[in-house]
Amino acid sequence: MTPQRKSLPGFDRARRKAFVQRILGFFTRRSPDLLPFEQLCEQLHLSNQRFRGLHEVPLDQIVGSVGLYQGFTRTFLPWSDELRDRWAAVEGRVVTGGGLPPVEL
Repeated sequence: MTPQRKSLPGFDRARRKAFVQRILGFFTRRSPDLLPFEQLCEQLHLSNQRFRGLHEVPLDQIVGSVGLYQGFTRTFLPWSDELRDRWAAVEGRVVTGGGLPPVEL
């Protein structure tokens, strides 16, 4: 077992929160899922892109993703245990002060 496969309390806590969000979403009829970027572009009739520089964006304003939209909730909690290694790598960079590169929105 790799060190990253060992106990990750933050990941396990996040997975439990994702599970609770899914249950609450069922009862409130509000899905906690991220949407696929292509679907959002279609629904909003978006066609052109432009660079607007670097900006901070609150997480609650992000509703979709190009790649792993099926892997995370809208609050970026992991749905799948398969994301454990990725979570550990990101957590390691944050803890050591390595920082993360900006994301494209």
